[in-house]
Amino acid sequence: MEDRVRSFICIELPLPVRRELRRRTACLRQKNPSFKWVSMDALHITLKFLGEQEQTFIESFSETIEKHLSSHCPASFPLACGSLDAFPGMRRARTLVARVEGDLHALENIASLVETVSVEHGIPAERRPFVPHVTLARMRQPESLVPSDKALWDRLGWRVENITLMKSLLAPSGPVYTPLAVWNLLC
Repeated sequence: MEDRVRSFICIELPLPVRRELRRRTACLRQKNPSFKWVSMDALHITLKFLGEQEQTFIESFSETIEKHLSSHCPASFPLACGSLDAFPGMRRARTLVARVEGDLHALENIASLVETVSVEHGIPAERRPFVPHVTLARMRQPESLVPSDKALWDRLGWRVENITLMKSLLAPSGPVYTPLAVWNLLC
């Protein structure tokens, strides 16, 4: 039997952006030590969670994504981390996030392309709308967050130049991510 690989497609944040997010959330991390904070190396924008799949699926999926990217020739585009927010909301927060701003049309096109390929390969279509964000922390119990924390920083921008197929290995200390494939945006 083949080994199964837990994976997802994402946009990795550049190291300077991840470092700055870490710096900007330092006061929140001190105020909220009970939150399970995402490690600096794990900050990303998820486009699609693929779950646990056979290695042959991963290879076929990768080939199809590459073909779609080659034929659609998406260009790099600007994004930024904007205000703090929470899911399902600030009054009963379970997940603390940084909202994503910038060229959301280009981002939605890439997410749609990934969704199309996923469905072609038998991954169920996402029922919820795509809400781009960077997960910063998770809470064991719902927390009420102070609305003033929402305006913690100005936009923190970068240029998206590729997307990544990421392996996710669950470990007691938190997930360990390993890139399996990186596709550059061509134009």
